[in-house]
Amino acid sequence: MNTEEYARQLRKPEGDDAPETTDRMAKLNKGFYTHAALVLPLSGHARLLEIGPGNGSHARTWLEGNPDLQYAVLDYSQDVLEILQRNLAPWHSQLETICGDARESLLYRKESTDAILSVNTLYFMDDLESLFKLWLNTLKPGGKLVLGFRPAAVMQQFPFSAYGFRLYDENEVRCALLSAGFHKVEEQLFEDEPREVEGRMVPVSGCCWVYQR
Repeated sequence: MNTEEYARQLRKPEGDDAPETTDRMAKLNKGFYTHAALVLPLSGHARLLEIGPGNGSHARTWLEGNPDLQYAVLDYSQDVLEILQRNLAPWHSQLETICGDARESLLYRKESTDAILSVNTLYFMDDLESLFKLWLNTLKPGGKLVLGFRPAAVMQQFPFSAYGFRLYDENEVRCALLSAGFHKVEEQLFEDEPREVEGRMVPVSGCCWVYQR
């Protein structure tokens, strides 16, 4: 597929290309999930809501290690949710799938969730403060938001980001979180594996932030 088609698949994986796209996303997001697992409530009774879960392969060890974990996922693509359900079939009793636009308030239940996880979804959101307010109200008091994203300076290196991606620098994201009512717990910037872009290797980093209601 060409660059524009690839960008469209990253935004909403669907059709025959969805399995390959979500497999690739799982590999590219591995570093984020490694960091997220260190701070998420993955033991005891907890409800984790992930926005944009991809194929869900990263959640296998979480579910296997904690039969009391309720793993809810929200995605814009029904095809993605079907792939995830197949991949996590042994833990179907712990799954809750929600299909729709993450900016839609009717998809959330007030104070229902112990933690929200979102990796590389901000590029498709046009009003971060409003989105973060929805997430804040969904969390129980003291609940955590674990947010993974690549800063604008990193994303600009990738040609696909010119098609339908909205890029944010760290300060834009931070200001939106604080304005929405979140409190900072931790902000980590980690070095990821370099990527090949048009025949050259470019450095890549990622932000994995923890904020709290």
